[in-house]
Amino acid sequence: MASTSRSSSDAPLPFVPSLAEGEPSSPFGATRLQPRFFASELFCWFHLQFPLFDLQELPSRFNAIQSSTPLERGLYLLNHTLMAWATSFGLDENGCGMINVDVDEGAIIKDRRETSNMLVGQCLKTVERMGMLRKMSFDSTRAVLLLMPLTKGMIFPPRPVYILLIHSTDVMSEADREPMHYAALQQAYHLSKLGVSCGVNPIPEDVNAAIKRAPLFWYAHVTEGTTSGLQDKYDSLPLTL
Repeated sequence: MASTSRSSSDAPLPFVPSLAEGEPSSPFGATRLQPRFFASELFCWFHLQFPLFDLQELPSRFNAIQSSTPLERGLYLLNHTLMAWATSFGLDENGCGMINVDVDEGAIIKDRRETSNMLVGQCLKTVERMGMLRKMSFDSTRAVLLLMPLTKGMIFPPRPVYILLIHSTDVMSEADREPMHYAALQQAYHLSKLGVSCGVNPIPEDVNAAIKRAPLFWYAHVTEGTTSGLQDKYDSLPLTL
């Protein structure tokens, strides 16, 4: 008898990371961002630094999904990536601080770095396991672009001032990071130019589709231009600049 179930490539995936044998489970393995997170100071700052989406888009989408409903693969990765960012700031899924005054500051920083490294590593495994650099979508491309800064050993000016951002430094080599970042940028250009006509259907087909694609294109455009300029690769800059 023929099966009527959907294929694994079409079915939504529950928010449970795939862990290697013997790997400890993440405390945020099944955590989904809450409505308060999108009203937090972190999310407002985050949107200014990485303007890849409209301030109303993600809150409305997350609020429309019941907690018992599995997230589809692109939103799954985007959720986990934003959780990795929140953790690196010492925040939880509500955008609230996880500060314990009874714990030594050095121990807090060490624990935050280790947890952030673990979450970023899980995100990278998800990208590989789901083939997201081969099967592009609007959400997964944005998630990969947001994931890349977390693989570098950088510290942003703290916003708000009582939070120190600890980035992962040992989860990805520069040799692996550069081609992955470049692939995500190329996906961004492709999705921005072709959108729903490319057969990927990355975003809902509505009158605001072009507006939703615009932040992705300009973020990729500015990022590539800035990176090329800093590397003195002036000949690789788009002729339109």
